[in-house]
Amino acid sequence: IGKIKWLEYIFVTPSVHGVHHASDEKYLDKNYGDMFTFWDHLFGTFQTEEEKPKYGLTHPLKSYSFLWQHFHYYFEIYELWKRSKGFKEKWKAVFGSPAHMDQDIRPILEKRFLQDKANPNQRLRFKNYLYIQLGVSTLILTAFTYYFEFLSAFDKVFVLFFILITLVNCGALLEQRKWIYYLEY
Repeated sequence: IGKIKWLEYIFVTPSVHGVHHASDEKYLDKNYGDMFTFWDHLFGTFQTEEEKPKYGLTHPLKSYSFLWQHFHYYFEIYELWKRSKGFKEKWKAVFGSPAHMDQDIRPILEKRFLQDKANPNQRLRFKNYLYIQLGVSTLILTAFTYYFEFLSAFDKVFVLFFILITLVNCGALLEQRKWIYYLEY
């Protein structure tokens, strides 16, 4: 779409939102506004897209786990909070800028919670099985969406858990977790 200059003063556009997801130094901690940009203008966090951003995390994750990808930062915040001394430091650990996060925390947590992937070629062993699982889940989700109004509450909860467990399962399959066989069963 490109830039829609006049609209960017009011609403979050694709260009403005792209800056939010960028990992470039000048784009970090910018454009938090969910729908309106006036919040970012108010708090001094607004940044226009000056050049095409590079997307991603500044420090890549070492896991395919759905759960780790979505919740690792909360573990990092908690770890920083535990290490902090005094109310002011603990407050900054929870509500401070992500730029002040200790960069040594994530490797420690990854070592504590994630499996060591000594042989990265092992991940390819179940690739076709993984594709089949994702395909079946997509079909179930499509049917679930189509027939949503006809399903009972139990059926809706069952399908929700099936999809979530499948997402967790796919990450565990890619990482060759030992407990995956119990979840598969």
